[in-house]
Parts: sequence; structure tokens; C-alpha cells
Amino acid sequence: MEGLRTYILSVVASAVICSGLRALFGEKGSTASLLRTICGIYMAFVLVSPLRNVDFSIYSDYFTGFMEEAQTAVLDGENVALKELRERIKEETESYILDKAVSLGADVSVEVSLAGSTPPAPNKITIKGAVSPYVKKVLSRYIKEQLGIPEEAQIWIQSAA
Repeated sequence: MEGLRTYILSVVASAVICSGLRALFGEKGSTASLLRTICGIYMAFVLVSPLRNVDFSIYSDYFTGFMEEAQTAVLDGENVALKELRERIKEETESYILDKAVSLGADVSVEVSLAGSTPPAPNKITIKGAVSPYVKKVLSRYIKEQLGIPEEAQIWIQSAA
């Protein structure tokens, strides 16, 4: 607290000295112009002089902690976003296949597995239900052409109708 008091007193005293000198020499002329410049430099020096006593190395450690926390927060955010993206792709793909199956008259359930790639992509599909060979063929071809999932990665589990 004493340091703040000393700082404020030195700023006020400097301002009083500068204003007194400017009043003494007037506002016009080359001497007044030079005095304004000198007073400006002097006031700037007085205002920033306490910074020479600051030990910035302690702030380096302080901000390093913030950087580590920020990096952790970014990684957590990326993981949450990737998880949400995976869930959304899985749900959308299952819904897409289910809609096509229903349009073909099939009553099935669909489960999609995603590859671990980024962005995640469907790589395996399990379809359960009673479907005719025709519907299976059409739906299988549709999945292969529209989603790029080969027939080997399509698992069909027939249930009794």
C-alpha cells in the first residue's frame, strides 16, 4: 500500500512541476514547444517507472498454468465434439437406411458401426428383421452405392415373420 501511495505522490508532484514550468515559459515559442516535449517524456517516464521493479518471471509461471488449463479444455472440447459427431452420424445413417427399408416394405432394425477415422464414417451395418430376398438385394445395393459400405460389411440377421 505504501508503494501505491509513493507512486501517486510522484505522479502528482511531476504533474505540478510540469504545469508550473509551462506556466512560467508560456504557451508560444520554440522554448515552450521544447518544454512541452520534455515534460511529456518526463511524465511518461514517471508513469512507467514502477514497471522496472516488477519481476515478470513470476507471471510467466502464472500464465503457464493458464496455458495448460486452456490446452486441456480444448482437448476436452474436441473430444466432446467428436463424440457428438459420431453419435449424429450413427443416428442419421441408421435413420437413412431404415427409411429406405420402410419404403421397400421391410420391417427391420438397423445398427451402424463407425470407423475410428476422423471424420468418422460408417464401416459396418447390422440389419435385423424379416426381409424377402428381393428387398435384401435392393437394400444391400442401395447401401453399397449410396453409403459406400460393401456387401461384406453388411450383416443380415433374418428373423421369423
